[in-house]
Amino acid sequence: MSNLFKLDKIQNKTLWDWLELLIIPFCLLLLSCLMTYTMDNLQKKELNEQKENELLKSYFSDMTSLMMNPIYKTLIETTLSDNNANEIQQITSARTLVALDTVSPERRSKIMNFLSDAGLIDNIPLKRANLTETNLKYLWLKNGNFHSANLNKADLTGANLKGAKLYFIKYEGTIFNDATYNECTKFPEKFNAEDKRMIYQERTKKEIDIEGKQCKYE
Repeated sequence: MSNLFKLDKIQNKTLWDWLELLIIPFCLLLLSCLMTYTMDNLQKKELNEQKENELLKSYFSDMTSLMMNPIYKTLIETTLSDNNANEIQQITSARTLVALDTVSPERRSKIMNFLSDAGLIDNIPLKRANLTETNLKYLWLKNGNFHSANLNKADLTGANLKGAKLYFIKYEGTIFNDATYNECTKFPEKFNAEDKRMIYQERTKKEIDIEGKQCKYE
């Protein structure tokens, strides 16, 4: 009698009753998977943040040490005729390019601010540098070598681009408003500085006396 009652009870269950029995475990399983996925992502993000912070700290430390090197001071104050100076320039350039390609746009901005404030922009070639989505507002980038650099969606508002080498750069969505340039600035083909709302400033007599009549990269 008991078995017949149980069988009858099972047979009388509706589709919704069966769905209820399945939905609750399924929802619990889905919630568990979602929580695991979220925690994994948070851990990965934290690890990535830690790695980038360590890389940035190491970069600034290495660059500061190099800047204290007497040979590097010669590199800044004189021409690049010295083989040792050339070697140091190659090392700093490679180190900087790796750092820029590894870290987030926010940290790329910190690197570029460091180089700009230290007056190193025109001494460290940044060919093919990854500067996508980087905030470069009002930075001193004068005479910088950005040949083939990726500047997509970067913000160069008010930046000093006088004499900058910008051949073959990528500049989709890049903001150039009020960035300054002169006759020595080298742009990609079909680049229209006026359409980008840039400001032309002819070289002063003082700049010509210091830099010479010929543009730095000519």
